Amino acid sequence: NTTRIKAIRWQTGPLGNVTPIAQVEPIELSGATITYASLANYQLVKQKNINIGDIVKISRRGDVIPYIEKVINKIKKGTVKIPQKCPSCQTKLIVENKFLHCPNSSNCPAQTLGSLRLFCKFLDIKGISNKTIKKLVDAKKISLPGDFYRLKISHISPLEGLGDKSAQNIIHQIQAKKNITLAQALVAAAIPNFSAKRIRQIIKAGINTPQKILKLTPSQIESLPGFQKTLAKKIIQGITTKKPVIKSILSQVKIKNDTTLAKKDLPLNNLSFVITGTLSRPRKKIIADIESAGGQTITAISQNTNYLICNQKMSRSSKFTTARKLNIPIISEKKLMQMLRN
Repeated sequence: NTTRIKAIRWQTGPLGNVTPIAQVEPIELSGATITYASLANYQLVKQKNINIGDIVKISRRGDVIPYIEKVINKIKKGTVKIPQKCPSCQTKLIVENKFLHCPNSSNCPAQTLGSLRLFCKFLDIKGISNKTIKKLVDAKKISLPGDFYRLKISHISPLEGLGDKSAQNIIHQIQAKKNITLAQALVAAAIPNFSAKRIRQIIKAGINTPQKILKLTPSQIESLPGFQKTLAKKIIQGITTKKPVIKSILSQVKIKNDTTLAKKDLPLNNLSFVITGTLSRPRKKIIADIESAGGQTITAISQNTNYLICNQKMSRSSKFTTARKLNIPIISEKKLMQMLRN
């Protein structure tokens, strides 16, 4: 299906990435009326030579996200102007891989709002809409996630569209998330390049207190399975950038023990696996079995990998070749099941 691009606006996300969104003439697609479509990143705009007024082909990837596939009819010469400054705070943008990035994480309004919204989303705090969060920010009642725990009824009830009952409900929902695990606190801080899976892996490895996390070094991360030097550096940068957010959360919550991380008698505890080739069961189920038994799955073979799972005795896959070169044990799916039962 084709349509015309009416406008392209740039928006700053919660982690500082600035992405283009295309407003298009309304079009019916997969049973929905589409008025906006993703352009993913600034490099894609340049590669596809997209500009306002162009006729473009749109699809719905996974029948969810409208996506501009290509330009069908070039109406306006050249590419839309790429911004040099953050649309939210006017800080000079930097280029990180294929993304434009705003480095002003502490004083960018879009990043402040985004951080607060992600905190509520990741902790599943009910009853606080994005509009309410913005009203609280505009009223200077909150700026960091930890500020949510300091809110009083008198801070919320005077705001437009709210009142005592809404305020009581919001405060109740926030206080219900006062006792959380360290993993939950770190996930809620929305640290760049530090996924929930990676956070849990690091905590399981013994870096399991707020103090240890805040003093984490690249060499500590690199020693763990699946962490390469580049990722380790990015995680440390993310923690440093988000330190005010992390500290604001930790200062207000009570960290409770995570029983799912404390088990030491799991059959695959601290073992790492890479999977390649054809399997008898869905890969997601095998990964779930490994993780529930205390192990972890990683995508690339390294010296820190414990096992490669492969049902073929010989394979041309790069993972198989690398495993043999590094003397990593290669086991079948059947052998994995035996290990799970031990």
